[in-house]
Amino acid sequence: MKKYILYIINLLFAVLTAISMSAQDPNFHIYLCFGQSNMEGQGTIESQDETVNSRFQMMSALDCSNLGHQYGQWYSAIPPLARCYNGLGPADYFGRTMVENLPENITVGVINVSVGGCDIGLFDKVNYANYYTADYIESAAMEYGGSPYARLVELAQLAQQDGVIKGILFHQGETNTGQADWPNKVKAVYDNLISDLNLDPTQTPFLAGEMLYADQGGACASHNAIVANIPNVLPNSYVISAEGLPGQDEYHFNSAGYRTLGERYAQQMLQLIEINTDAPTVTIEEPSTTTFNAPASITISATATDPNGTIQRVEFYNGTTKLGESTSSPYTYSWNNVPGGTHTIRVVATDNDNNEGDNSIIINVQGSYAGTLHAIPGTIEFEEFDVGGNGVAYFDEDAGTNVSPDPNFRSDEDVDIENCDDD
Repeated sequence: MKKYILYIINLLFAVLTAISMSAQDPNFHIYLCFGQSNMEGQGTIESQDETVNSRFQMMSALDCSNLGHQYGQWYSAIPPLARCYNGLGPADYFGRTMVENLPENITVGVINVSVGGCDIGLFDKVNYANYYTADYIESAAMEYGGSPYARLVELAQLAQQDGVIKGILFHQGETNTGQADWPNKVKAVYDNLISDLNLDPTQTPFLAGEMLYADQGGACASHNAIVANIPNVLPNSYVISAEGLPGQDEYHFNSAGYRTLGERYAQQMLQLIEINTDAPTVTIEEPSTTTFNAPASITISATATDPNGTIQRVEFYNGTTKLGESTSSPYTYSWNNVPGGTHTIRVVATDNDNNEGDNSIIINVQGSYAGTLHAIPGTIEFEEFDVGGNGVAYFDEDAGTNVSPDPNFRSDEDVDIENCDDD
């Protein structure tokens, strides 16, 4: 019989109080940013950088008393956008350029989880602790709860309650310069993000920036030949040129370089996203809470309006799986016997010109592990806690599984489980 030790004792097996929530705003576009020091931002923040359009927001990845920021909250995107004491980076002028070129009803938000000097392995979903290669890297990782990848996912899941993830920005590679297998490692992180956040890879572009060029004094310029291979292994990915961008040292761009690099990220993204001003607007009215007990019966209700025509139909999805549709208002669907787990409810409205508009919410359904109720009286192994996720089936303050060696059981949960060979 398998045995495990759980280090987190405060598991909650009862459903927590239902939390009211608002549906995603399809006009709030969110971009995930990760990497090492250049994505963190090492440029001097100048006066021109301290004023920003209120339509450009950042979600704080940390509690930063010096900035008045709290973890998981949205703020105007005044740098620094990553950790509390970083500088200007490419995400700054990415967001500024996006809002300048998008309709005024579109808001842009960024989430930046980056660690200077890190190997790409620090964003490995499971083996991240093997890449605490220096004290300052381990210290930075610990600010993110130990696992920068898990922190990025936690923040992204919070953000998905407010808006829609539209793409991923990446700048990393100096520490992995010359490693031919680096693109595959990058792809593995991207694939995990797509899976853990229930994203559609065809609708989630991945933008990877080049290193500082040799003619600008870049010590890692040779790695650009490997960066160029990312689109060969990762579909829907694009390389952002650093040609001609000035540096402040042999690894980092200067402030002017970061501004232009950010603009280049935005110019590429603007070519990829589609903004259809004729699309229907969808509002999800029900469910109004995020938590349920399995097997759940959930009524999905939505309103849909179209600026120029008539709504033909409204379709209801669990992720990419169609549940049903409605052709007349009120648009509703009854979803029965919903199993335990985390589900993305997506509602798509189509008008008579075949324009589509959509909206989504994420729900958590608490259910028995493996879908089978334990017999009472009887023995329940503690590690077979309910499905439904952190904050619903259990509570764990730390991101990821923070034990070594890595567990071989339920490694996708936050609960800290250690493999145990005791008799």
